[in-house]
Amino acid sequence: DKTPEVMTMHLEQTRDWSNVDISYAWNSKGYRGPEPNYNADRKILFAGGSMLLGVGLPLQETLPEVLSKHYDADYVNLSDYDSLTELTEPLKKMVDYNPNYVIIGDTRFVVENNWLMAHIKILRKQGMDISKQAMHFFQESFNRTNKDILNIFSNYVENLFPNAKIVFLIAPRKNFKFD
Repeated sequence: DKTPEVMTMHLEQTRDWSNVDISYAWNSKGYRGPEPNYNADRKILFAGGSMLLGVGLPLQETLPEVLSKHYDADYVNLSDYDSLTELTEPLKKMVDYNPNYVIIGDTRFVVENNWLMAHIKILRKQGMDISKQAMHFFQESFNRTNKDILNIFSNYVENLFPNAKIVFLIAPRKNFKFD
């Protein structure tokens, strides 16, 4: 399909994907990627949504595969969830993996208010009178809420994996600015 997807309309498509084989294989834990090696010297636990799962990409081009090869690390990819709340139980089940890094990818829950901010901007374009002051209030409130959610979830993950460095990957949004 040559029609750009709304989230990637700003990207220039330079690759012919018609001859690329994209298959999904799942390990014994039910996740995309290799079998986990609990005894590996360096381990990365990925958790998130479609971005980290590598939807539409061959396994060798997914972020978990590329990073783990670059850092000579084993990895587990828990990335087939749409919200942080869906990740809580799968993360708990991986405590014994004892990763060095936990990389949490963007999920819809991180920017849960994005849809509302976009809706408000559409209403303004349609002529609804929403003052700049009100827009600023909404944006600041949503930003604060998302930061609080990330802080709460980060503390949860740090408690599960006290020896790991925790990294959040947040995709930029056109309709909502998030630091």
